[in-house]
This record gives sequence, structure tokens and C-alpha cells, in this order.
Amino acid sequence: MSLFTLGNFSTIREAEISILKYPEGCQVDAPQMASAFSPLLAMWTPLVYYLGLLVNSAGKKPKTDSPRSSESSRSSRSSRSSRSSWSPRSPNQPYEQRPHKLLAPVPKEVDVYSFADLPSMIDKLGPSSSVYFERLYTLEISDGNLDIPDSFQPKVKKMFAAYPGDLDGLEFVKKQNVVVLYNKYTFEETLFNALRGYRPGYSAGLAPETEEKLRQMVEDSKDGCDFCHYEQRTAKDQWGRIETELCYVASNVAKYQGHHSLIVPKQHSPLEISLEIIQDLLRTSNKWFNQVYSQDPDMQYPHIMWDNLPRSSASQMHFHWQASVSRDRYYARANQIRDGAARYEEIHQSSFWADVIAVHEALGLAVRLDDAVAMAYISPTKEKELIVISESSTTPAFGRLLYIAFRTLMGPMNVRSLSCGITFEPRDPNAPPYPAIARMVDRGDPFDRRNDVGAMEFFGAYNVASDPFALARALHSTFEQELNQ
Repeated sequence: MSLFTLGNFSTIREAEISILKYPEGCQVDAPQMASAFSPLLAMWTPLVYYLGLLVNSAGKKPKTDSPRSSESSRSSRSSRSSRSSWSPRSPNQPYEQRPHKLLAPVPKEVDVYSFADLPSMIDKLGPSSSVYFERLYTLEISDGNLDIPDSFQPKVKKMFAAYPGDLDGLEFVKKQNVVVLYNKYTFEETLFNALRGYRPGYSAGLAPETEEKLRQMVEDSKDGCDFCHYEQRTAKDQWGRIETELCYVASNVAKYQGHHSLIVPKQHSPLEISLEIIQDLLRTSNKWFNQVYSQDPDMQYPHIMWDNLPRSSASQMHFHWQASVSRDRYYARANQIRDGAARYEEIHQSSFWADVIAVHEALGLAVRLDDAVAMAYISPTKEKELIVISESSTTPAFGRLLYIAFRTLMGPMNVRSLSCGITFEPRDPNAPPYPAIARMVDRGDPFDRRNDVGAMEFFGAYNVASDPFALARALHSTFEQELNQ
């Protein structure tokens, strides 16, 4: 049976045993076994790994980190891309074997950890998850210490009034911990300080009267909405309009790509999202991408962008996705991840995404549904980032997990304004395979007049206050509710 069994979000924690296999039906106390075999695994796993490297490199020219000419660099990138693969169940890794069956009981919810506990949690990971984490990430902890004059303390206490602990001594302000996580292959870097989440303006959710104000604003925007009268007030692609019972396609009148259209639900409100709409949006998007590819076979890298509400820069209140297709590569940010994945696989002969997923599962941050995975990402680009990934955007599990991710954000996490980007698998069936990946983040209070990004996000690193472990608890809860319906 696949680890992607419906309803079994397989969490490989410290009980993971990376090179042992057991007969079908064999019952093992995995935590006890992991403890007993840890010294043996710690000794043998590196030996098996480096022996594999030696065997694999026989007869090949050794790799070096020295600079290469632009021509050889392009050739190398092409070669890397041709080997880049997505295989969450059985990645091509000849030097290590994952457990083919999880024999330990799977916990029903994530343990109550926080991102600040990450260093101690890494020390408890199983043998293979530790290897993956060390390959992928650099983890740094820095202390921020300060003195607060007595005259300034009342204002600081007011500033952090939402802090759940003791405010009297302000020790939590005087001694702060900042966790910095850096992905060595994708160059994603996240700076996390939980204290920043208690500053003014970072509320857990909208007050009831503000929620009603938002709903009224959405309702009022129906008057004169072009997307609600699409047949008269939207443009069409030259080959015509793709339309389904729930959605339609409109050609964008101010394009940022040669092939750039809108995938628009016929439902106006962006606050009420159903599974049926998400699935139809994906189907309609794929129809449009395939139509573009049939017209121009060079255009094979599809993207979806979704900004929800004006807070996230949406120009129209009506629910809509931006669809575009690019030539030769994904857009720069997505292609940076893809190149990093290819470089990782070239160096380690192991699936990048399978190893990322293994780390997130070991930390209790992921759920699986058939051939798709959703993760509370540990190197988020913005607050409350969720990632959904699958071999193909056409699989039912991808659409369902995408819906569960939206429900998680807009339900228990109280998100109203969000941004989402989806890269679909390449259209060319002969192109190097790459998974469908959806990433979504919170954009903050829809009525907050401050911007949620600044110079740090544009020119530095990602500055995040929301805890991925709190997000994961909400994801697991929503996942169970959805599957039990």
C-alpha cells in the first residue's frame, strides 16, 4: 500500500528508520527500535552513502565547484534539467532507502512545538531525515538583547499588550531569539522572531463588525462589475472563449505576457470558496494552457497568480486567477527553485522534493492525500505559507489539497486577503518532469493601511512572525475534518 493512503497523513518522526525493512504484517515498536539502532545507523548510513558516491563516480570526471564558462554552464543546466525528477513515493536514490511502510502509530495531530524549538527538534530527527535536513538547510540562532529605560517601559508594554506571558519585567523583549533558516539550494532565507507577531496590527482575526464591513464591501462591488457581465464587458482570446458551468476565460486587456488571460469563476465573492470551484478552476486553466500550447508549442511553462482582495493588489474584487505561459523556463522566482532542485539532485542523486517532504513530515508539518502533499513550509516567503505539490495538476488529490489549504487559511487561520502562485507541470510531454506546485501566503488585515512588504522583502530576506507549527496544527485539523465529511 502506498504511503499516500487516503486519510493517513504519514508523519515520519524520530521513529523513522531509514535502512530497515520488515515483512508485511510485522509489528515493531519503532521508537524503541530507532533508539536501539541509532548508534548503528549513525555509523553505517554515512558509509553506505559515500560508498554509493564512490561507485557512482567510477569512470566519471570528478565534480568541482570551480567557475565554468557560460557555454559549459548552459550545457550543465540542460543536463541537470534532463535528470530532474519528481517521485515522492520512491525517489531515485541508490545510496539510501526510505522505509517502504510506516510501522509506528501515526499521531493524529502535530505535537505542540514552535519554530523557536526547531534546533532541539532537529537533534531528535531520525537518521535519514537528519541527513536530508543537513543537506538542504543552514540553521542559525541569534540573540537580540537590549535595555529598556523605565520611562519607555509603559509604551513597550502597551505595544506588546497581546503577548500572552508576563509583561511586568519585559524579559521577553529584553532577551529575544531570532531563528534564521537558509535553503542552500533554492536560496530561500527566512528570519523568524515570534515577538514580532505581537506588535500592533497583527491580530488573530477580524472583529465581527469588521468582518461584516468586508462582506458588505464585496457585496456592493457587484454593481458595475465587469466580470459579472463577462459576455459584454470582457475580451476573448483570438481562438474564442473557453467556458464551463462554473468558470470562463477572459483575455487580459493589459498583458504582462504574450499569452495572458483570466480564469474567472462566475461566482463574484472571493470569500466563499468551494471544492467544486477549485477543481473547475484547475480544469479550465489546463484547458487554456493546452490551447496555448497547441497554438504555440514553444510556450510550455504555465503559471497561475491569484491575489485576493485589494489588500493583496487585486484590481477587481470579483474572484479571478491570472493565467500566463512562458517560453523556455518558469518565471524567475519559480525557476530559481527548479534550478536549485536540479542542482541538489545532481549532487546527491536524490529527489529534492521527496527529501523536502521527508523533512516536513518528520517535523509534523505535512499531510498526504494519494499522490499529493500539503506542507506548512519551514522557509516561507511570507506569513502562513502553505505549499501543495503533486506530480500533476490534473490529479483529484491536488485539487482537494489545494482546497484544504485555502480552507485552512480562510478558516482557522482567519486569513481574508491572500496571494497564491501555482506552477503547473510543463506542457511538452517530452520535457524534463517537474511537479505542479501551489504556494499561498497571508497578506494581512484587508483594512490595514500599511503595506505588508518592504525593503527587507524586496532586497534582503523573508521576515516572518507567524509560526509554521501553529499553521500545521490548523492544516492537520482541517485535513481531518475534510476527510471525515
